[in-house]
Amino acid sequence: PNDAFFFAGFLPSKDKARRDRLAELAGVPATLLFFESPHRIAATLVSAADVLGDSRPACVCRELTKTFEEFRRGTLGELAAHYAQAGAVKGEIVLVIGPPGEAAAPEAEDVDRLLAQLVKDMPAGKAATEAARQTGLPRRDLYQRLLDLKDGDAR
Repeated sequence: PNDAFFFAGFLPSKDKARRDRLAELAGVPATLLFFESPHRIAATLVSAADVLGDSRPACVCRELTKTFEEFRRGTLGELAAHYAQAGAVKGEIVLVIGPPGEAAAPEAEDVDRLLAQLVKDMPAGKAATEAARQTGLPRRDLYQRLLDLKDGDAR
């Protein structure tokens, strides 16, 4: 969408700091724009897919307004996979990430299945947090749903 943009400049080069910054920007209701260096684009896409969700739409724009201008569109997951195998990338890069909430809400059965799987490997609070990250749904609602599922209430 081109109705609202948030230009965030360069992301931090360290992975934890980069992930923290992406988490801060995850809920911004606008298209996110970042400058990125060619040697860090693959790692940045992996971090963005992990933090923002691998199905979030994005575009890697390279060499804008120049002879070898290139646009590669897809989801963050698809772009991360491509650039992990692409080898050395050259040029100036702008990473454009679509706003949250563009994808349809997951089905209740899918959410229940995800919660059931996650709670096998982690405590309920962490499972709700991870499910919120993966689905974009509010953690509070997912935690309550998890408690309801444990009590046998299948609303």
